[in-house]
Amino acid sequence: MNDGAAVIADLCAAVRRLASAASSAGVRSIADAARKIANEVERVGMAPPFSMALVGDAAERARFLARLAGDELIAPARRMPDAMTLTVRRGPVTLVRARHRDGHVEEIRAGEGIVRDVTPAPELVPAPDLIEAPPPAPARVPWWALWRRIKRWLARRKQLPPAPPALPAPALPAPPAKPKANDPFVAAVRALTDADARGATVERLFLELAHGPLAEDVVILELPAGGTRVFEQANVDGALLLGARDAAAQSATAVLRSLFTLEALGGLDGAIDSLGRTLRLARVKRLVDRGLDVLDRGAEEIDGVIERAEADFAARIAKLEAQQITDPQAFEDKQIARVMPQILERVHTLIAQATDEHGRELERIAADWSARVAAASSTDALRTAVAALDVDAPAQLAAARAHAVRFVVGGLAGAAHDVHPALMSILPARERVRPPSARPIELAGFDSGLELGDVAPRFRSLVRSTDRLKQEASAKLAERVTLLRQRAGAALLDAEPMLVAAIADPLRATFRAELDRHVAWLAGELAREHDAVDRERAALAPIARARDDARADAAAILARLD
Repeated sequence: MNDGAAVIADLCAAVRRLASAASSAGVRSIADAARKIANEVERVGMAPPFSMALVGDAAERARFLARLAGDELIAPARRMPDAMTLTVRRGPVTLVRARHRDGHVEEIRAGEGIVRDVTPAPELVPAPDLIEAPPPAPARVPWWALWRRIKRWLARRKQLPPAPPALPAPALPAPPAKPKANDPFVAAVRALTDADARGATVERLFLELAHGPLAEDVVILELPAGGTRVFEQANVDGALLLGARDAAAQSATAVLRSLFTLEALGGLDGAIDSLGRTLRLARVKRLVDRGLDVLDRGAEEIDGVIERAEADFAARIAKLEAQQITDPQAFEDKQIARVMPQILERVHTLIAQATDEHGRELERIAADWSARVAAASSTDALRTAVAALDVDAPAQLAAARAHAVRFVVGGLAGAAHDVHPALMSILPARERVRPPSARPIELAGFDSGLELGDVAPRFRSLVRSTDRLKQEASAKLAERVTLLRQRAGAALLDAEPMLVAAIADPLRATFRAELDRHVAWLAGELAREHDAVDRERAALAPIARARDDARADAAAILARLD
């Protein structure tokens, strides 16, 4: 694997690029998650200390800690308190510092056996990761300021007196002695790390070792019971499984990528000697896992954003394309055929109503004719009355026919008005389209005269009375009126195709004009919608590139870990 710091730097840059692209595209969920992980990775980085949590058999953990601290310091048979966190690290002086649940802190140094009450101890304030944070890195000094400092230092150097002769370096102090089993310090540590002694009241225990094989940049932790949440909060780099797998090992496996065993690390001494190198690698893998996870989740979420957008594009285009009419003439014929039953029904009803209306008009006229015949007091008067009827009848019949035509025309207009909405319902209602007027009609087949003829011939008038002649004239008049009614009804029935066309043709013309407008409108709408989709798809291009870059960055970082 390449240098871990370089890998982490490249990982942060990749996650930052994803956050920036997602923020620019307005995908806040991805931007926030990526920014959070980038900040976390940069905060942790590759700065020491590197932490290892011990999991597994309690006796094996005690043996490992005893190997780090000296065989006498921690009792192999001690019982670890369930709620205590033990932190083991290097320090200038071998000491133990315990924070109890009641808040007071005590400190005992090796070789003294004196219990000091150091409450409060700011360094014991628990950090989120259970490890004290390293000191902040000094700010970078600009080159021009650095040069100014050098000039000031040279100027002061010229003014200083000659330096005195160098004194011999003092001898280094001897390393502190290894604690003995009967030392009060050893007894105190054993009591504080044993739940059956004083450890039951301890919340945090820091053990600093001035000697032993533990590296300067390594911290060993024993964590309290609490499942995966404890390992997530501790933010450790790896875990070392000692002996049989326990519940803590299961939790560590669920949270950490790096779960080591003594066998894999070359035994007890090999594991202790390689802790620094092992944990550096584990740190890189842990941070890379976090970064790759957000890159993968970000790419998947961007896939979802793009897929939903493409589905919306397709739905919008499909909605308009569904309104396309490939064969306008066939479509027009189909829609006219669809409303033709309504037209026929209205025409049949109109013919029946017009026949009744014309019959009532004939009855009114026939009543006048009958009264004039009945009013004749003599044969000559009867002849005169019938002759007058033959003269007046054409005008009266023409008026009745005109009345029937007006009635039919009005019915045709009403039918066209009523059928029009059903015909136009197949087209989008963009604006109100006025219904058409029915086409004018001319009704043929109506008799134009009464044609009663001579109802009182000379010979017959000699042998028949005036009343008998009047009865014969009235009967002939009734027969003629019945014939007029029958012929008018037949004429109206014969006019059915014309009446249907008088409704259908204006409706067809109106529908064709509206259909042409619809086709033109739809072509424009499709063009505008395609342009809008192209613009929106182009707006998605940066986030799509960010997705592709995230996947490429993740693959490149994984390749560097191999």
